[in-house]
Amino acid sequence: MLLHEGEDGLAHSLARNFAMRIGAIADRALLPEVLRTFTRTVDDATLLAVLHILTVKGRGGNVAMRRAATELALNSKLFRDSLDYERIEDLYTAAWRADLKEVIPLFFSGRHRPGMTVAEAAPENEHLQQPLGRRKAMARQPDRDVLDRLLRDKHPAVIRILLNNGRIREQDVITMAALRPTKPEVLEIIAGHRKWATRYSVRKAVACNPYCPHPIATRLMHTLRQQDLSFIAGTSVLDEHIRDEARRLLRERKQSRQKPVVRGRPADELARQGEGPAPVPEIRGRPIDELAKDISPLRRPD
Repeated sequence: MLLHEGEDGLAHSLARNFAMRIGAIADRALLPEVLRTFTRTVDDATLLAVLHILTVKGRGGNVAMRRAATELALNSKLFRDSLDYERIEDLYTAAWRADLKEVIPLFFSGRHRPGMTVAEAAPENEHLQQPLGRRKAMARQPDRDVLDRLLRDKHPAVIRILLNNGRIREQDVITMAALRPTKPEVLEIIAGHRKWATRYSVRKAVACNPYCPHPIATRLMHTLRQQDLSFIAGTSVLDEHIRDEARRLLRERKQSRQKPVVRGRPADELARQGEGPAPVPEIRGRPIDELAKDISPLRRPD
């Protein structure tokens, strides 16, 4: 019912307010608290309706809602930290029964790629054979040669420090995100970083890494462009579950583009609410524009 109340309904109003609050936050580290506050004030049905509206309106061109939906997709711990386990299960079940496919990934724990073999996991940094404590200290230094060697480190603690080093560039983070083999925890840290996770190329590199945990890859795919989703759907490197999700998103986007839009809203939705364009006037049962095609243009007098 909440999804059919229209623009003036409770769910749409809450979605707009929530998107405005997200847009006003400069530090993404504050997002979990914003979500915690919001989830405590709404019931499950309202929360699902708001999440659905944010996603659909965001894809439809609403900038504020698109940013809010993207922020939710980027932070893999957002719901896990703000909701208890029982409520997450209830929300997931309700979203599945309501066929809210774009909302389900936010609650889906998913499957992780099997852990690396011993050969893949050791050593943690073949380019810099130093103890962990030493590598963590070196990750804070400005030495470019040292930083280049640390980009291929597999320890989450080193990567966490490295991402906050002022000498690190976007291309460096892409290198870390694309590294194979790597630890899923490393990719989770990159995907949740308040600065680097906002960079499109970084998100794409994380989502395309076969070592990326499935829930994170699924959430990130909702923020990717069509050509990159097509690549994911067609590559044999990624798990079939990830490729299926990419195909589903491509189908949904294709269907949404086929729906005519009036004033930023689907025409069929406006028609149901009596807000669509006025019907074309008719003469003797035929539309005026159809009659006009049959009328020859007037000839000017010689």
